[in-house]
Amino acid sequence: MKKLLAAPVVFATITALSLTGASAAAADDAAPVVASVTVSEPSVLTLPAGDGVRDTTTFDVRSDIATTVALQLVDPADETVVRDLPSVTLTDENLVATVDLDLSGVTRAGGFALRATPDGGETQSRKVIVGSGQPQFAVMSLDRSVVYTYKKAVARSAVAKVYARDETGLTIPFSGTVTAAVGKKKVTHAVASSTGASTKTTVTGSSLAVGTAKLVFTARAQGASAMAKASLTVTNVAVTKTAITASARTLYPTKDGYLDATRFSVSSASSTGDTVKTSGAVKVTRKGKTVASWKLTSSKKWSATWNGKVKGKVVPGTYAVKVSMKGPEGATKTASTSVTVKAGKLVTKTTKKTYTAASILKRYTPLDADELGLCEIYGGTVGCLGFDAYFGEDVISLLSFGTVSVPSAVVKAEKYGGAKVKMSLRASDIAGEAVWGYGPESDPTKKLTTMQIGSSSAGWLGLPPSTRRLGVAAATAEYSYFFAESVTVTYSYKVMST
Repeated sequence: MKKLLAAPVVFATITALSLTGASAAAADDAAPVVASVTVSEPSVLTLPAGDGVRDTTTFDVRSDIATTVALQLVDPADETVVRDLPSVTLTDENLVATVDLDLSGVTRAGGFALRATPDGGETQSRKVIVGSGQPQFAVMSLDRSVVYTYKKAVARSAVAKVYARDETGLTIPFSGTVTAAVGKKKVTHAVASSTGASTKTTVTGSSLAVGTAKLVFTARAQGASAMAKASLTVTNVAVTKTAITASARTLYPTKDGYLDATRFSVSSASSTGDTVKTSGAVKVTRKGKTVASWKLTSSKKWSATWNGKVKGKVVPGTYAVKVSMKGPEGATKTASTSVTVKAGKLVTKTTKKTYTAASILKRYTPLDADELGLCEIYGGTVGCLGFDAYFGEDVISLLSFGTVSVPSAVVKAEKYGGAKVKMSLRASDIAGEAVWGYGPESDPTKKLTTMQIGSSSAGWLGLPPSTRRLGVAAATAEYSYFFAESVTVTYSYKVMST
């Protein structure tokens, strides 16, 4: 059986080992502690150095323990060290440092490697992008697509906004031109930006010709150039067409209500599509002498009435009517028509004709239940008898009807207006109730009245233009009859007298 060592003996042994250095020999066999570093990504640098645009940037170096970090900018194409940066010492109190990086030693654009190596540790690499500062992309935009050559037009100029970018997509300083050309007419504006910000230039329509302007923006920097193109419509402020019409081409200006005056109307179009200021006039001339005129100051629709007289008098003849109109720019546009003035005056005439009743009331329709009603002719007289009323009380029992032609002289005069007709029917005998009337052929009872022994009339009826026939109708109530002898037709109409 083994005996356990007493505690004092064990502690004495440990103390002895410590004093003789046995523990130090064990420490020498442990692995050394090294730093682990990280590097933030620097922002893009842009050539050339010294122009104030992205010439410098910064990056952060971090470590997990105190250490010293060596920094280099390396060209990965051939592993050439472009530049040794000052080393960075990190302490336990501050394990991060911000480092400045500029373009010193950089002679080309592209990608570079920023390498950080801690004492005894592994090298960390971070990519650095250097832009060329050469324009790869030129950009141009216009604030409007149409400008006018007229100096007082609202949209007389367009603003071109331009800028340039290199292959990194970032804007760069540039100088260059914006050229606008229409045919052989060309203007050039110098543009430049020392900071890479966009710049503007104004292209005026008055400096160009009418047409489609081709705009070219050329950006130059670092021995390279890029172009952008745009189009701009250049137009003038002008009247493009005009027209004149007359409401009546023939006048009889005697204040009789027929073609006493005419109304001139002018319509125009402009290059802008809107109303523009104009100079011009409407003139009425006879044998080269102006007898009436009106000024025109706008291309909007215009109208005026002319009474057809010269100094208050009717002077027969043919008159030329001409409109001339010019906008702020462009050619004068004209249009014309003519008006004939005649000395005629409307006078009222009447004509009367009497017809036998038999020559007009040639047809009839019985409306009683058994259709016993009838009309018979006795010489020129028409006798009509109605029986019961098929449709009940207070309705007609028999209808007699016919037509009469309007004389050609009256038909021709209807165009002057005021033509009218009045008919009178003479009856020799009536029993019970009978009515009669006249009107257009399609409405023969438009003027209706009670039939009486002797003459009866419903009064005057106006005749619309082109009325050629009139309708006449007579009717009886139930168990009634009438004998109609004649119908007298009177026309009142107007004719033109010279």
